[in-house]
Amino acid sequence: MTNGSLEAKSRGLEQVSVADLARPGRLIEISGRGANARLSTATSLLRRAQVEGETSAWIQAEQGALYPPDLAAAGIDLEALVVLHLPTDQGARDLLRATEWLLRSGAYGVIVVDLSGIRPPRGQAWCARLVALAREHEVRLILITDTQAHQSSLGPLVGLRIAGHRSPPLAGQCSLNVDVLRNKSGGPLRVLPESWRTPLGLEG
Repeated sequence: MTNGSLEAKSRGLEQVSVADLARPGRLIEISGRGANARLSTATSLLRRAQVEGETSAWIQAEQGALYPPDLAAAGIDLEALVVLHLPTDQGARDLLRATEWLLRSGAYGVIVVDLSGIRPPRGQAWCARLVALAREHEVRLILITDTQAHQSSLGPLVGLRIAGHRSPPLAGQCSLNVDVLRNKSGGPLRVLPESWRTPLGLEG
């Protein structure tokens, strides 16, 4: 048993995988700034959904940070992943509109939307629509933001807010660790770390 496991046990914390937390029908926000494993955390959730047979989509800005070779090395089936590159001259409008279209189609089990560096619309109307559709069609809806842990999240409709970080690499491997910043469906948790190949292109 690791030191982290012993500490979690002594504090009475339930230990779960991040994929177990990211259940279908939830709005999941992955926060952080700089090289803090936002994309690696999203990729981990995407991989779990694909293993379960879910169809998947990734939406990002035209110059987004997605790096297909790292996705493939992490076990992502690129042939089964739809990737949309959209303009951001009107902020997040086009990305969120595309997200809503995909949700309404009912054809996807997981949708990742990278909002890094993009300010979402004011108010909660857009968020409420997405959450309602994610629940209706049982979709894992993952929004990546570059807000820091102590900053406000996308809003009260976020069911799970997490932040990922990697341990220093050793022999080409590192640990992906996830902190739970908000979990509306339960109490304090400790997320089990994952072994992760040191990424070449997934910098965030």
